[in-house]
Amino acid sequence: MPDRDSPSIVPKLPSELIDDIVDRALTVLDDQSLSSMALTTQHFRVKVNQKRFSAVILDSIFGRNCSDLSNRLNCFAILVDGQRRLTPRMINVASFVNSFEFSMVPQEGENPPFIDAAMTVLCNNLFRETPGYRPRTDEFTFKFEPWNHSYSDKHYHWETFRMAMRHAFVDLVRRSKLTSLQIAAICSMPVGALQGSKIKHLHLRQVSINPSLDLSSPLLSPVILESLFLDGLVSYRTLCGLFCGRYDSASNLFTRLTNLKVTLRAIDDVDTANQILTNATSLDTLVFTRTVEEAQEGRMVHYGHLQRLRRLCIFPTSVNCFPMDRLLGDEVPESLLEIQVLFSYYLTSAEVHDNMFPLIDFSYVDTHLSHRRYGSIRRFVITLHTVLGTGFNLTGLDLATFGGICRDSVRDSLPRLCRAFSESLNIRIDFIPSSSVS
Repeated sequence: MPDRDSPSIVPKLPSELIDDIVDRALTVLDDQSLSSMALTTQHFRVKVNQKRFSAVILDSIFGRNCSDLSNRLNCFAILVDGQRRLTPRMINVASFVNSFEFSMVPQEGENPPFIDAAMTVLCNNLFRETPGYRPRTDEFTFKFEPWNHSYSDKHYHWETFRMAMRHAFVDLVRRSKLTSLQIAAICSMPVGALQGSKIKHLHLRQVSINPSLDLSSPLLSPVILESLFLDGLVSYRTLCGLFCGRYDSASNLFTRLTNLKVTLRAIDDVDTANQILTNATSLDTLVFTRTVEEAQEGRMVHYGHLQRLRRLCIFPTSVNCFPMDRLLGDEVPESLLEIQVLFSYYLTSAEVHDNMFPLIDFSYVDTHLSHRRYGSIRRFVITLHTVLGTGFNLTGLDLATFGGICRDSVRDSLPRLCRAFSESLNIRIDFIPSSSVS
């Protein structure tokens, strides 16, 4: 007997064709039409909610104040909790979430709103096994920045969160299908907080541990990552404490790491990077960002022993405090195939000069990158993210032609690199309108 809730044509079509029709409809329908569509059949409801809730982004950086953001967070939590209570046999909207991002950026004079109750509900429901439903992906992302904008902002202390939320967060990490985690500006986290998780990709920004708070267990396995991004004063001791607690050796924590990105702001950041690199024998890509001279103070990054390393990226804050020689290390592995150096530049006018980027000392770059022997390098990339200033007149300007002029200017400033790498040297100029820069 046909389903009375379904259009009569649905059972007569192959499921692949139905899926294709629905997918095409989802690309053109407005929210009201989607709501109507979701009421017709369970199949349509699943499809519509996959589109609506696959990525939930709650971010006050997009012009919303923190009070509005917390209201939206509460509404979503009420929806999730209400469905769980009222229709426990139906697939919950939380089941459709593959990525959840919460980032609360305060405006001047704002106080942090209460978010613990809503976050407790979401941590208890996101990324869980759901009978009768299989998500389209095996990758699940959770980003949590409770109150942070800059490195000078006040951090959240772990114990300021209510106990129910702390328990729910640890349960999310350890028992859900979560594979990617980003947390920022939370201090005094417990030892072993990430132990036992399935996390493969981790981004930590200004996170610390409290040795007197211990959640580690000999029954839980350590975190073995594939990619790691450290942004701002995260010590090696903190990493080991979060990953394996007190029960496992730190020597094997980074053996599967293929991508490492480190922001070098202070001396300790260089030490942390070198300690990780000691055991990162599978590393393929290494990225240093916001590198400043004061961060190194004579220290050198050591990665010459990494025989699987293929790509090195260096993003300095400015060339005047750019320790190129120490970032390149005392030895470059023979496996290295690509080096990329990226600069940011603020361009005020389209007036053509011989040197279009006078504030960058390309002779310094040219000297330190060309005097070494790079027998294995197949690709050398110099990239300039060029912000077009507010007074920049785009009227009648051919950006393609202007970009060519800028590239020629950079190339003329790098004679040694041009001779050493010839056709393998790639110079990129990316123009960014100032209106798109926050």
